[in-house]
Amino acid sequence: MKKIFTFFAVAALLANIPAKAVNTVSFTVNHVTFCQNDYAHFTNTSTSPHMARCSFTWDMGATSSPFNSYAFNPPDVTYWSAGSPTVWLSMYDSTDGSTISYHLVLTVWAVPNITGVTPWSPMLGCGTDSVVLSATSSIPATIVWQRPSLLFDTAASITANVAGAYTARAVSSHGCANLYPSTVFIGTYPAVTAHINVYPTATTAGDTLLVCKNSSPFISGYWSGGTYPVTSSWSSSSSGTSFPLTASGEYKFTVEDMNGCIDSAKTYVKIINIADTTITSSATGPLCFGDTVMLTAPAGYTYNWYMTGSHEQSIKAFWSGTYTVQIVDSLGCTATSSPITLNFVMPPYPNVNVTACLMTVTVPDVSNTYQWYSGFTPIPGATSPFFTAYEPGFYAIKETRSGCTGTSPYVVSNCVTGIDGIAKPTGITAFPNPFNENFTVQFEDKNEHTVIMYDILGKEIVREEGNEVVKINPSVPAGMYFIVAKNSDGSTIFKEKMIRN
Repeated sequence: MKKIFTFFAVAALLANIPAKAVNTVSFTVNHVTFCQNDYAHFTNTSTSPHMARCSFTWDMGATSSPFNSYAFNPPDVTYWSAGSPTVWLSMYDSTDGSTISYHLVLTVWAVPNITGVTPWSPMLGCGTDSVVLSATSSIPATIVWQRPSLLFDTAASITANVAGAYTARAVSSHGCANLYPSTVFIGTYPAVTAHINVYPTATTAGDTLLVCKNSSPFISGYWSGGTYPVTSSWSSSSSGTSFPLTASGEYKFTVEDMNGCIDSAKTYVKIINIADTTITSSATGPLCFGDTVMLTAPAGYTYNWYMTGSHEQSIKAFWSGTYTVQIVDSLGCTATSSPITLNFVMPPYPNVNVTACLMTVTVPDVSNTYQWYSGFTPIPGATSPFFTAYEPGFYAIKETRSGCTGTSPYVVSNCVTGIDGIAKPTGITAFPNPFNENFTVQFEDKNEHTVIMYDILGKEIVREEGNEVVKINPSVPAGMYFIVAKNSDGSTIFKEKMIRN
């Protein structure tokens, strides 16, 4: 009876003891199938009643980074090689020294790589309108090309006819694409362009250039762009890039650069022969300074006189020099006249010295002719460089050389009562002499004075009154004048010749 009680007591006691807790080890991953070079994110889901005494060891499998970890949750893992790596997680419990493990097999798909792109650095232009681009992959894959227009083509080879960057990317059947696509750049050959110039160009009629024969026209070919060296040729078999134009017709200039780029330019030229021009002159004898000569070009043109800039058919010539005219016809063709030279002779301008009643030309020339004048009247028989005046008055002489005549300034005869016969008091001065615009008469005393100015014909010009100083402001041209100073009683006290510059 006692034994039965003991069994039931023990059984009752065991029934009241809780069961021992069990450790579990496990983890999850964000994906179990993915592309090479991608990463996996692992999450530790292990459990333990005394987790603080547990440690963990991760083995990520081959070709991974990191290879292993001792953290509860490892960092993200990148797999560099395709395959089926096995990931192990081991859990060690220091309470009882037990270790349990859990593993999972991943699938890593291979990423294709572009192993070749042909051609490399192709060029368009110069006869090459398109290029076939081809790409190969390290494993079976679909090639995807991206064009400069950002459009996509799915093909191993594409035809490119636009310059720019073309990018090839390989995509596997699992959707894995190469990390670094291959890019090929298609350039364009610099185009070479042929040009023609014709000098001088008169005008155009449709596609024809009209040039004047007597303007020494020539044609020149040149090019722009292209790649040196560049060769050139003319359809007329002329050598060089420039040559004189001697015949009308079509001229074609062709150039080719080292890349085989070719271009041509052509023009049609018509040579126009304009008649020679002649200037007619109205001059019939010696030309004197101050004369006018009429110069006339042929009628029916437009004109450009080089000496004067006039555009009239006829011009008036006043100066010595060479006169030419450019004539332009209705087509714009030009011709230049033969020059005509005019020489206007400067007449002599004699000066006269007066000594008492004798008047003498300062520099006489026996090859010239002379005529003396009293006022504006020629003196009969007075045709030598010397003349004696027996009457007071104003005299001048005309001197003629090579048909051109000049007249001296008028002088006053100092016979009888001439200006030079009047004594000049030392206390009176007129200055400056010669003068430009005005002059001053200075008196020694402070009495009232009157100053009168005359021209050479005795006409009164100006009259001013003053005391010690009298200022004269005449508006007169250059020449010789006379002043007379009087006291307040009307008596003359001073006379002087004044020269206006």
